[in-house]
Amino acid sequence: MKNIARLNSENKPMSLSVENSLKKLSIFFMFFVSNISYAEEVESRIALLIGNSDYPNLGHLQNPVNDVNDMSKTLESLGFKTMVGINLNKAEISEKVKTFVETIRSHKNTTSLFYYAGHGLEVDGVNFLIPVQSKLRYQEDLKSEGVSLDKIIRRLKQTESELNIIILDACRDNPLEKRPIDIQNPQQSRSYAKSEVRETAKGMFIAFGTAPGEKAADGIGRNGLFTKHILQNISTPDLPIEDVFNKVRAGVLNESNNKQMTWQNSALVGIGKFYFNPQKSSMGINNNSNNVCYNCPNMISIPSGSFVMGSSDFGLDEKPLRKVNISEFYMSDSEITFKQWNQCVLENYCKHIPNDKGWKNGNYPVVNVSWHDAKQYTEWLTKKTGKIYRLPTEAEWEYAAEVNDINCESIHFGHYDGECGNKKMPAKVKSYSKNHFGLYDMQGNVWEWVEDCKVESHHNAPTDGSARNDGDCSFRILKGASFFEGKNWQRPSVRGWSKSDYRRSNFGFRVVFQG
Repeated sequence: MKNIARLNSENKPMSLSVENSLKKLSIFFMFFVSNISYAEEVESRIALLIGNSDYPNLGHLQNPVNDVNDMSKTLESLGFKTMVGINLNKAEISEKVKTFVETIRSHKNTTSLFYYAGHGLEVDGVNFLIPVQSKLRYQEDLKSEGVSLDKIIRRLKQTESELNIIILDACRDNPLEKRPIDIQNPQQSRSYAKSEVRETAKGMFIAFGTAPGEKAADGIGRNGLFTKHILQNISTPDLPIEDVFNKVRAGVLNESNNKQMTWQNSALVGIGKFYFNPQKSSMGINNNSNNVCYNCPNMISIPSGSFVMGSSDFGLDEKPLRKVNISEFYMSDSEITFKQWNQCVLENYCKHIPNDKGWKNGNYPVVNVSWHDAKQYTEWLTKKTGKIYRLPTEAEWEYAAEVNDINCESIHFGHYDGECGNKKMPAKVKSYSKNHFGLYDMQGNVWEWVEDCKVESHHNAPTDGSARNDGDCSFRILKGASFFEGKNWQRPSVRGWSKSDYRRSNFGFRVVFQG
């Protein structure tokens, strides 16, 4: 890339002869990129479902096996990998939970779901799942015979998964008597510890088939009453989890003639909304936010206007200056993140799993993506939303970037609105102040692919903001510089280019659609 090879280590212009001699090596010297590869994990949905029907000591239940099989099929259709256990004793439940927890820990950005249908009891606010071989005479027997829901909750908290969902289709009453007091041990304990359910951790959502101390109907059809209404609502497109279970509650109340009230504990503050079936095809858009679909980018309105594109103070590739008119468009308020990219992979549209260089991805800008990869992502958004997504044109990008004052005294690598960056890695998106359009990280985080083909100057460039398609389209333009380049690169007019199929650890992108 001629414009980037033009600067030496002190950011001073090289001679023209030296510049030409480096031209063939420009792609390598532009980015100083390591070829080390790192594995990237796609965001995962993992579910464990247990159904106990055959209780030799407590009586047979009609629905739990059907409930688990039907829930498993439905969850698989919603992107969950499911583990199923049928008619399990206590040791088998413990082993299933252990495998479930280990599986969650082996993945990044995980949503876990634990579902249980079968006999259950609640004592002193503590819920117990009842294994099939249990022998219960007194409520104290639950400690040795039952499986505490609190213990499962504690195990899930320790995984640090992004969201844990627990669904319990079981009774919460207590038909057991207390064991008579042993006159040899009159101080024996009569109560259980304070329930984890009452102290739900951040990122935990727990749904019960009935209120505390009440029974849950086993159902007269194929499914239990609670599970029946979950199955009717869980696949509804674009319905947040809270609304799913509000609809379930209404359905159960109606069908039970107000005798069965479902219950839920939620602590989803700060993690956004969760949708079992994010399929929204229309958008509510404003200047601050828009709910497009699950893990889709937030789009900001960029109003129409005109500006002078290019620079007269630097290389020939940024000349000549020209006035460009821009029509209104919408742009993602940050670079596309790993989390957003992984949703496209999870839905089997984006094929490439980019290396994250050990940055734990999430809200870092996705890197190691080519121009073609970025275009595949825009195709996925187009299919998902009904809006025609694309990469910004070079003119749109430069108009939206605006000129920033760079006042960091000792900047060497990276810049956001006057702050110093570093040469090791990009910052998480939105780490620094947004510009007056409401856009973050337009300069100095990662180079961003745009639509335009490579042309080494602005001669004969369009003035209507459209992309250039008259150059070498095996190369595409990148804008914004990255965390690796110094102060003189942090300008909206800076241009880079690379082969359209190249992937580098400081190549990323953002998306637009026309207003």
